[in-house]
Amino acid sequence: MILGLLVFPALGFSQISDETPKEVIYKFENSGFLEFHSNGWGIGYRTGKFTNGYKKKTYDFSFSSVTDLKQIKQSTSYTMTGSRFIYGKTLNFYNIKALIGTQKVITTKPYWGGVEFRKFLFGGINLGIGKPVYLYIYNYIDGNIVSLEKFDPDKYDFQDIYAKGPFSKGLDELKFYPGLSLKTGINVEYGIETEKAKSVEIGGIIDVYPIPVQIMAYENPKYAMFAIYLSFHFGKRYNK
Repeated sequence: MILGLLVFPALGFSQISDETPKEVIYKFENSGFLEFHSNGWGIGYRTGKFTNGYKKKTYDFSFSSVTDLKQIKQSTSYTMTGSRFIYGKTLNFYNIKALIGTQKVITTKPYWGGVEFRKFLFGGINLGIGKPVYLYIYNYIDGNIVSLEKFDPDKYDFQDIYAKGPFSKGLDELKFYPGLSLKTGINVEYGIETEKAKSVEIGGIIDVYPIPVQIMAYENPKYAMFAIYLSFHFGKRYNK
């Protein structure tokens, strides 16, 4: 089912017959979007140019926070700290994508409004960014000392963790994972005003990395990550 979600829209580009182009009122479209993934969330910007009334060449840029599906937030043994952390997580992972592709109309919007369905296929590059996880570790052997340490599952057990470390720690140890991405799905536009771009989108994204990414210590490193997503887009159309 998931594979079908990813592949079907891409195949659909070759299955739609060419239609007589409808009138293009606005040539350009810009929008921002908020995206919720099955493994995280992201924000982005999309810009495109209509080649005719049914087809649009599009550039898609986004920043996402990526999580592992098996990670679970837990409270520390020292509940007075009020800190929650993810045991076994060694890497905070993010990615930046720059994609290019085509969006094509499946069913047009009636003149009085309603909805319009489009399918799309985007491909391009992404840059994965990994930041090591730091935790406050409680050392009861050497005199009840609390120190900020990079999490090492071979050194520290659950009961050794005092609290989650600050986000800023580890920014000087970033590791980069260049890769490729494919994004495809269905875009549903709604509303009456033709100069405003408002839509909801559902689809699938696959990211591939030649250097494997290991977010959780007890999971195998991953060369590819797949996610389904739902996004909300708001923007405008215009002529230069």
